[in-house]
Amino acid sequence: MKIEVKEKKCAEYYDELLFIQSNYKKILNNKIKKVSRMTMSFVKYAVLSIIFFCLTLLLYLKTKDNLYFIICGVYIILVICSLYLVLITKKRVKELMTNDEDTIININTKNIEHESTNSIFKISWEDMAFVLINKYSICFIPKTTKNSLVCVPISYKEDIIKLLKKYKKDKLIREK
Repeated sequence: MKIEVKEKKCAEYYDELLFIQSNYKKILNNKIKKVSRMTMSFVKYAVLSIIFFCLTLLLYLKTKDNLYFIICGVYIILVICSLYLVLITKKRVKELMTNDEDTIININTKNIEHESTNSIFKISWEDMAFVLINKYSICFIPKTTKNSLVCVPISYKEDIIKLLKKYKKDKLIREK
């Protein structure tokens, strides 16, 4: 059964995919309980760094110990790096949105096939670890990194679940 994905995907969709790609092994090993957006992860790091910077600055002002001054500098560097990563991630999401293309997802008894203008690849059901349903995306997560991720927008959730049940693969569904 084929599902044609022709809709324009939102920024949150690509942001979520970047998080999944960069945390693939942790997700595969079930070490991440909740899939987030990549940008939000970096914003959290920046906020934590700002909080620790303020606390360390207060300690420095109270004690005048140079060690606290050096630690303040480290936290400023962490804030700058985190904000830089937010900007880089937003730029990458914008690039992905610009290069958005229609895809066809073909699900059958043997495998799942992803077809786009530039590529075609398949993942057999034996190589599939699970199907991850997130807030903005549904990702078919293979057991190894030799296969590519197959992802579709969450708006296709009902169609995907219906097909997985049809081929008795619904035990692979994992919602985060």
